[in-house]
Amino acid sequence: MPFDAKPRLNVQDTKGAGPVVILLHDWPMSSEMWTPQFRMLRNAGFRVIRYDCRGFGKSDATGESYDLDALAADLHRLIEARDLREVSLVGIGMGAAEIIRYLAIHGDDRVSRLVLVSCPGPVPARDAECGPDETDPYTRTVRALDEDPEAFCGTYTHEVLSFRGTCRASEATHRAVLEQIRAARPEVMLESLAAVLGTDLTSDIAALRRPVMLLHGEGDDMLPVETTAQRLYEAIPGSRLQVLLGAPHALNLTHTRHFNSALLDFLRLG
Repeated sequence: MPFDAKPRLNVQDTKGAGPVVILLHDWPMSSEMWTPQFRMLRNAGFRVIRYDCRGFGKSDATGESYDLDALAADLHRLIEARDLREVSLVGIGMGAAEIIRYLAIHGDDRVSRLVLVSCPGPVPARDAECGPDETDPYTRTVRALDEDPEAFCGTYTHEVLSFRGTCRASEATHRAVLEQIRAARPEVMLESLAAVLGTDLTSDIAALRRPVMLLHGEGDDMLPVETTAQRLYEAIPGSRLQVLLGAPHALNLTHTRHFNSALLDFLRLG
């Protein structure tokens, strides 16, 4: 179901009268990555909304900005257009950073609680030294995409689903994630990645006044828990941190049962 505003977003909305949950996907995938949670939450009585961020999945590529401000503006338009209130926002990776920026710009009047999964930050990762040639994650990704896009898609899919080098997802899940990444537009991937890795979220964190749960995989080699979720936990008063043992970056797909249980318990809190 498209959202008829520019850019047009591909939105799925179960509707109904239940509490509203919006699921925001990771880079460089699509809202399809939330399929196990979309079904679970719908069956649990929630009104569940997921959509492809601009330039990803079936949503429009605008040719304009794909930074966090632009992504947050799209989320704001959706919430306002559908007059959603008491919304629980659940985001993974890029989607989690988008939630933090949304609250910093647009406030939390329509928000009830937050779930930040495999969240980057608070300090930017792009300036970090990564290896003997001192290239940052963005530079390495640019090179990999330029040299062999197909190889990059395969390697990245393996990394987000693997713990200590071993893929923890089924063959069907691995194939689905690979297809999502293959479908992403290279120019959108690069601009949005630059925004996520290069954005300092430290000052934005003050806007997180609603209940917050941080979910992170013990084996997230892309965004290590020690430099991301642990620092966010220490910086966000009253937040909860749950680290899933043996889980990689895309823990909602590899450790679905434990992830769903933690997510549902938090969303059902009064």
